[in-house]
Amino acid sequence: MSELASAALAPRETLLRDLDEAAFFERYACDRYTAATLGNRFRYVMKHMATKLRACAFSPVIRDMDDFCTTLSGPPEIGWPMPAASLTNPIHWGPIADSVPTVLLDYGLELLKPGDVIVANDSYRTGKHLNDTSFIRPLFWEGRLLGAVHITAHQLDLGSRAPGGFLITAQSLWEDGLVMPPMLLYDAGEPVRSTFSLIAANTRYPDEILADLQTLRSSLDLGEDLLMQSIERFGLDAYVGAIQYASDAAAENLRLAIMALPDGDYYGESMVDGDGLPDSPDYVIKLKIHKRGGRMEFDFSGTAEASRTAVGCSWLDVKTGILVALKLLLDRKSPPSSGGMRNVDVVLPGGCILNPYPPAPTMFYFVMVQAVITATLNALNPAMGEDAVAGDSGSNSLHHGRGRTKTGEAWSIPAISSGTGGQSWGATRAGDADSFSLVSWTNFPQSGCEVKELDTDIMVMRSEAAPDTGGVGYNRGGAGHLIDVHWIHGGHHHCYTTQLKVGPHGAFDGRSGPSGGAWLFDPETTGFPREGWLPTDLAGALYRKAIPMSGTLNPETNELSQTGEYLFMRDEVTCSWGTIARHITNGGGGWGEALAREPERVMRDVRDGYVTLAGARRDYGVVVEGDPDKDPEGLNVDLAATNVLRARMRAPS
Repeated sequence: MSELASAALAPRETLLRDLDEAAFFERYACDRYTAATLGNRFRYVMKHMATKLRACAFSPVIRDMDDFCTTLSGPPEIGWPMPAASLTNPIHWGPIADSVPTVLLDYGLELLKPGDVIVANDSYRTGKHLNDTSFIRPLFWEGRLLGAVHITAHQLDLGSRAPGGFLITAQSLWEDGLVMPPMLLYDAGEPVRSTFSLIAANTRYPDEILADLQTLRSSLDLGEDLLMQSIERFGLDAYVGAIQYASDAAAENLRLAIMALPDGDYYGESMVDGDGLPDSPDYVIKLKIHKRGGRMEFDFSGTAEASRTAVGCSWLDVKTGILVALKLLLDRKSPPSSGGMRNVDVVLPGGCILNPYPPAPTMFYFVMVQAVITATLNALNPAMGEDAVAGDSGSNSLHHGRGRTKTGEAWSIPAISSGTGGQSWGATRAGDADSFSLVSWTNFPQSGCEVKELDTDIMVMRSEAAPDTGGVGYNRGGAGHLIDVHWIHGGHHHCYTTQLKVGPHGAFDGRSGPSGGAWLFDPETTGFPREGWLPTDLAGALYRKAIPMSGTLNPETNELSQTGEYLFMRDEVTCSWGTIARHITNGGGGWGEALAREPERVMRDVRDGYVTLAGARRDYGVVVEGDPDKDPEGLNVDLAATNVLRARMRAPS
């Protein structure tokens, strides 16, 4: 604990570690060792459930992308605290402390029985979008309701207008897909046929989803069994006390971290690219953070009104953005817990883009989570000094395709996302940021070409870091991800990329990361062969023949240009077979002064393909000699020329 935090503690506030054994036992009905053991046990159980679900799932979005989360909630009489969650997808964490009791209370606590599984996905009860469906198993011990184990898992498709649901221009929740209020999926361990039939009738992928419903129930069974074993061994009082202790410890850790910040009011904002409809207004998230002592108030007054489309989220998901941002900046080591939000208040105007009224659609809620994170970092980074965090890439390129094969068979691909192949983090004082990682609100593994190609009519031709796309700084931001996809059949294409209008912010004098874009290279218009050809150049005459789909582009050359014209998305485009789709995500922001970066580090970046020879001169003032393609190990730095160039770049203009 820092001296500043120690000094900020009020005399009456006793740290958990300062409690003597008698006081600790009186508060938690167990000793410290037992509380710590059970706290670790809770996290182990969540991890074990996640491992089983991942290993046995039929859907690639669960099995290969980890788009799910397991959590534990405590008894209702102590407020349903969430002491543990799996380290799978963090974007599911925020709503759980509220959504689990909301769903169970709505269903009726008096109706719950051992072996039940309650399913719900209504965004205004559970947060997130409809595909992120909640599955809840109430826990009982000798007739007493002890809380619940829960899984949120993304479903491939729930009957929306667009396959997979990713239709940004949807204007009601019902266009996102099937809306399920709290209802029985399993009744005392037995499947409820009507619920299974309802889901099967409203999905384009019933085989995978119905099989996964059984896998989900089995994973909940496992969690329940392991937790019952814990109660048998340690006793019910210790079990409940350890849940309270884990939540209290998380709350205390964040409170101490908040205290280390100077008291004051902090202001930040972020922008959402648009809503996908013509003449989209600007959607700006405005944030005032009122910080006093160990508490914070996040006030979003002045934020733009609800969008006209699926770019929006329920109030529950705002908590995810705040939680992730505070963990990035202040509390990076504590495991996830509902206690992490105990010292945070949130003010949300009704009807704003972060708190719309039903039935506003929420399919693109993750865009708003990213916007909340960005606004929080923009507000607090100036007070963080060297501990400031640059923005991550934040962009997802979603590409839909549909059409007919040469033999007349219909084909469709719901959403190929460049974001699941790899994105980039923002740099920090610790060093260069990761490339081919993911944004801060996800924890997917990097999905390989095999996953993208699974049961689809595409081939991934290239998946790599794009040079000169990492935010420039003493520590470089992660590189943008470049993916080239060969579409085997001709058909109709529609794609859009979020968070391209403003590149990810830099930190501590680091530069922003450049924004990306998307293009289609149709053999009919480029004149290149349909097979055995790949557009390798990232600029040049070839782009004049490309079909631009999104990004800030030079209107004459279609090349990326940070001073060009912004294109959010265009109407559906028809292309012939053999078309190559290219997506480049944003690069992460840089940290620190670029001209202070050691020349040897810049040379290594040139060798490894993150920076070009021209980029080394232009952005870092480093003169690298040699051929990085034919002789990467033969590169060297011309120190004399570098010193002259850097002196010229530092001179006042």
